[in-house]
Amino acid sequence: MIAAVRRRTPEVLTWIDEAPERRWRQGVLALAAAGLLARLLIIVVRSSGGGNLRIYWWFAHVAANGHNPYHAPLAGAAVNPNYGDNPPLEMLLFAGVLKLHDSQTSIRVFVALVEMAFVIAMGLRYPRDRRWRAGFCVFMALNPFVLLVWTAYTSDKVLVIGPIAGVLAALAADRVATAWAWTTFLAALKWVGTFFALPLLAHSLRRVGVRSLAAIIAACAAGFAVLSLAWFPSSLEAWHRRDVRIDLHPTHAALTQLLAKVHLYSSSLVRPFIVAAIVLIVVLYLRKVLDIGEAIVLAVFAAYLPLPDEGVDRILMVTLPLLFVLNVSGRRWAILWAVSAVESVAFLIQELGPHAGQKLIGGYASIGHVLLMNPIMLIVFGWLVADRWRGRERPVLREPEPSVPLRSRAVAA
Repeated sequence: MIAAVRRRTPEVLTWIDEAPERRWRQGVLALAAAGLLARLLIIVVRSSGGGNLRIYWWFAHVAANGHNPYHAPLAGAAVNPNYGDNPPLEMLLFAGVLKLHDSQTSIRVFVALVEMAFVIAMGLRYPRDRRWRAGFCVFMALNPFVLLVWTAYTSDKVLVIGPIAGVLAALAADRVATAWAWTTFLAALKWVGTFFALPLLAHSLRRVGVRSLAAIIAACAAGFAVLSLAWFPSSLEAWHRRDVRIDLHPTHAALTQLLAKVHLYSSSLVRPFIVAAIVLIVVLYLRKVLDIGEAIVLAVFAAYLPLPDEGVDRILMVTLPLLFVLNVSGRRWAILWAVSAVESVAFLIQELGPHAGQKLIGGYASIGHVLLMNPIMLIVFGWLVADRWRGRERPVLREPEPSVPLRSRAVAA
């Protein structure tokens, strides 16, 4: 099988490079259709979408029925009210979905559609070369680890990585105001935009005048306020509920479990670590060690790395944006597929059994779980660090252009 793949690889790469734009669009749409079909089959086979799905559904259900989700009724509650810590904009989004059909499956199908819309947008519009876009879109659409942790166990993390890609695409086109608009939307939808506001501010000061930037930030502040108006001031409770989680003992797949195991972990270190890491990233950007795209994705990475409740869905959420700014060769894609396949098998054993397998590699939230779920994230992060340390050429981010077949280029030359 490996030999067959090697024989076909040159043909596939030639098609990617030479296919007319119409054929390329058809290929991206076909891939998205395949990814959607895979997700729908998983939804049918696995009727339960996991704990996150129950949280999304319950608070959206409360909102869709005219109640305040941040003061959800205790009687008959499907989940602990303290899990009502998502921003009001996301609550409204899922409540709107449930207005069409009130079921957990509706949210799962909606997330699947958003993920495939993201694949289409990346395949057609993200400012990277076709080979990178093909590799990323195939990974996002059909990778078993993505399908497992974001579909079988439903996660909303596409609502994070999509706007991050929007920010980077806008910056590649030097559209600073658009980048801030995407950042504001992400901050209102998932609060993540706040993590990279400082590096974006440093970059913006280099690209536009102080008055223009002040006007942009004022408009974004007003936009954020409008997008966050629902259930105000009760929605402020969500900030407190999420902040309290930082004081939890490390669990899930958090790397901080390793520190806790050797009694070196303290929740009092988490907030200072995040602030110091983001400041360091800004300094590295100002010293031109990092470019703005790298600074943004690393700020998100740094903000989640020390959290005590880091799960596999978040691991994937901070890994994929690193790929946005990374040169990924065929060998690197092959490594990612191999590692993610191993992690998928390990996750299923740790989550579902058999018991003998769990005794060997550990169960969910064990040290074995931490060691087996984090390699994909650490490998990609290591590649980015190694590329910058060795001074390797960065990928060129530019607006996608219609394809010109290689033969036509040769004739033109």
